[in-house]
Amino acid sequence: MRKADTAEVILSLVTSRERASSIAGDLLEDAEATGQFWGPVARTAVGQGWRQISTEPSGLLRRGFGALLLTVGVTLIGVVLFFVAMLIAISIAKVAFGKDLPDLGQAAFTFAFYFWVNFTVGRSIARRWPGREAAVSFSLVILMRSIALGAELLFWIIQRHGGDAYADIAIRPVVFLSWYGDLLQSLILAIPECATDFLTLVAGAAYQRAKALRSTAA
Repeated sequence: MRKADTAEVILSLVTSRERASSIAGDLLEDAEATGQFWGPVARTAVGQGWRQISTEPSGLLRRGFGALLLTVGVTLIGVVLFFVAMLIAISIAKVAFGKDLPDLGQAAFTFAFYFWVNFTVGRSIARRWPGREAAVSFSLVILMRSIALGAELLFWIIQRHGGDAYADIAIRPVVFLSWYGDLLQSLILAIPECATDFLTLVAGAAYQRAKALRSTAA
């Protein structure tokens, strides 16, 4: 894919396809004189995305809640599929080899599961809210992290008063939910987790946008 096509995909996550194509063309022309292309593309994309976030917070919040419901649905489907896959794998291991499944890397499988969830949700965001994928993904990440931190805070308060509160849902080796009231750890991990969630959501949206642009060009 040529530079202009890649830039158009990036910019189409924060504006309409027509405007993204126009901006990419202008930046490509400027690059012939300045020798700089990806820096201006990144600055333009961030500026356009921030404009969407700052100018329509209420509409963005509604879309974020819609994306959150979508995430819950995709996660539930993923849990069912993973549970069925694990049952099949365990059955094959028992019947064919007479052994249990080997211990598998919990962190790696959990990351792979949530990468699939976020990537799938990102593609759906691109289909539902074209031109606003980055802003909607940002809103979704903030909502998800706020819920997680709110739950951790609630459990922390209960534990501080002598209660026992936690949430742990897993089908080993994948952990689907793990809230133990460890507020400090949650705060430390909030930034990298937000970055990972946002990047995987945007990756899914960019894949869907590139696919749509290729099909239209064909």
